[in-house]
Amino acid sequence: MAELIGIETSTSSVRFQGLKSPLADPTDVLRKWDHRRAASSIATSLAIFWADDLGRRVASEARSNGMTPDDYSATKANAQERLQSLTATIQKLERFRRLENAAGRHQSISALP
Repeated sequence: MAELIGIETSTSSVRFQGLKSPLADPTDVLRKWDHRRAASSIATSLAIFWADDLGRRVASEARSNGMTPDDYSATKANAQERLQSLTATIQKLERFRRLENAAGRHQSISALP
């Protein structure tokens, strides 16, 4: 996960400025994460959903390079792939938050931007 969080250092070289600023808070959450798992941890949820999404996106390329999706994500995925995956992950978590709010349940996931 540490390699994935490294996107904040590579985002300046990517021409996706529209993707970069909405990701400031989530990348900050990941950067400050103590890497401990907890059911109530926003960072844990974000990291797991993001790794899952990115792994699915790069699975084909990983296989063609003789790598697992996790290894490819950590070492070969470029900044654009990582940013697009993180954006999709945030959107998915936002949908979960809206569904929870509509159902009258308000949980810690709502702290995500």
